[in-house]
Amino acid sequence: MMEYAWSKLTPKDALQIWQPKWITELDLRYLTHLYQPFIGQTATILYTTLFYEISPSNYYSEWFRIGDMLAVLNIGMAKFYEAKTRLEGIGLLKTYQLQKEDGNYYKLELIPPVAPDRFFRDPLLSSLLISQIGHQRFAILQRRYSIAKEYDESQEVTANFSDVFVAPFNVTDYQVDHYRNKHLMDSSDAEVPQLVEDTFNWELLYSLLKSQFVSKEFLTEEVKRVILTLHVQYGVSEEDMVPYIMYATDLSTGITDPDELMKLMLNSYEELQKTKKIAQKKSKQQAKKIEKIKNQATVNDIEAFKINLSYSDPAYSLVKVAKKMNCMEFLESIKKQRHGYVAASEQRVLRDLVDLSGLPSEVINILIHYILVVQDNTSLTKNFADAIANDWGQRQLKTAEDAVTVVRTREKEGQIKREQKVKQVTTKRNYQQKPPRIEKLPEWAKHENTAKDTPLADEKVAALKAKIAKLKSSQKEPEEG
Repeated sequence: MMEYAWSKLTPKDALQIWQPKWITELDLRYLTHLYQPFIGQTATILYTTLFYEISPSNYYSEWFRIGDMLAVLNIGMAKFYEAKTRLEGIGLLKTYQLQKEDGNYYKLELIPPVAPDRFFRDPLLSSLLISQIGHQRFAILQRRYSIAKEYDESQEVTANFSDVFVAPFNVTDYQVDHYRNKHLMDSSDAEVPQLVEDTFNWELLYSLLKSQFVSKEFLTEEVKRVILTLHVQYGVSEEDMVPYIMYATDLSTGITDPDELMKLMLNSYEELQKTKKIAQKKSKQQAKKIEKIKNQATVNDIEAFKINLSYSDPAYSLVKVAKKMNCMEFLESIKKQRHGYVAASEQRVLRDLVDLSGLPSEVINILIHYILVVQDNTSLTKNFADAIANDWGQRQLKTAEDAVTVVRTREKEGQIKREQKVKQVTTKRNYQQKPPRIEKLPEWAKHENTAKDTPLADEKVAALKAKIAKLKSSQKEPEEG
């Protein structure tokens, strides 16, 4: 039986909330307008509730039980855990565990939301928001948090420091308390969520750009983040990435404009889909091979898997494909084989898995295969996918092989459980089956009939014959008259 990650939390576990960076009401406004559409209402309410547990004059709260928080939010442990992990995945919460004899203690650090200037420049956060509210609402929020300086032709006449202040003569006597400074609160922005780079080959991209006279030195960290978001969110390969980078690069200087690349990404999702279709047409032979492998990887194959993968193992082909394809392509290939399509809700589920679960793409691909093929579900549903992703994240699965082993073990345990259930039902039926009813004879029927026939006397026989003759004669008299 699968153990869910949230089952390790108990209502008796203690919580304490910290704010290492000072959070203001303005941060809560950013949270509501910019984060809530894609982290969800429950996660947003959890963040604000945790924040208000902190005293206005302090940076941490008193200790309290998880059960108290569940009562305040009116939710169960599974919903609480899901909301907490969504905040962690997006970079708004950090969790530290301390085990003591009387139970578990958790310190939760609230991280302030990213300010609008960084939020709208970040490709991952912007794409998450656009996918939920659309371009029109996104543009409205951009205008709302923009400042337009219209000072006509005026010139700045602001006084500087040296015009007003004179440095004190004893400034050299100031002693810096490094320990105290190290622990002072700051108001810097939160860190944006980090993307996993395991599936992207930067060296290949650099070599492709070099042939186009674009040096890798001009790819700043901001540009690299846009590139990585294109790859993770939309499955753009290194080869397909080159024309987009070229479009956003000034060939005279060789500098790539991250804002232009970001704008291109947000407005060209349909174009990206066309690019992927063209790439699929160029590799028909490979697609047929993948389809054949997919058709072989059925439920029966899962039951036949071995723990150690080998070239003869049916799971080897599945793992090979899971490592090679990005999540969207993998999902589309299974849907195509079933003559279906990837619904918008499934796209959102997949996007959350990629952005928030922390699982590598190859592990998410095995998760998709398990839900759609092994479990024979028609669609990728959020609750089921989140439950499995939380469990696998708790198990710290890093490779497709690890995921296949977990699936195989789960199927084997399920088969044993089903066999035990059938055995119990059969035993219960045999126990409840009633024996045939046997009727008991009454006492008088148990003894044999010992009575003997006794012949009549001659006189009685003669009298009976006389009566019979008289009856016959009386019946004939009316007919004669």
